[in-house]
Amino acid sequence: MDSSIKIYLSLPVDLDIRDEIAEDIANNIKSYCGQDFPADCTLEYYKPGQLYDPKVVDNCDIFIYTDVEMEWGVKTALLPSGVRKEVRRAMALNKPILYIYENKEEEIKY
Repeated sequence: MDSSIKIYLSLPVDLDIRDEIAEDIANNIKSYCGQDFPADCTLEYYKPGQLYDPKVVDNCDIFIYTDVEMEWGVKTALLPSGVRKEVRRAMALNKPILYIYENKEEEIKY
């Protein structure tokens, strides 16, 4: 039985802090999973130039996304097309969904 948790980040390609967000989330996962990270938790997100696998949303346990603005609250119709498509797929599959935003202190939260 596979006890690993698969987390997928849906991030706009033109978001300049993509790697920073992934690192922040990975660090938070480490605090929850302990020293077993990354054995028990995997974190994936599309990197430009990488071959895209449309099944990443289907195969994840937790779906996390953001838009370019990273403001509190978002309308899915205004998301970049790739993120919008993945969010709608995650919703259709009833995946746990988290939204990443930046608070007034410019801290990344979700």
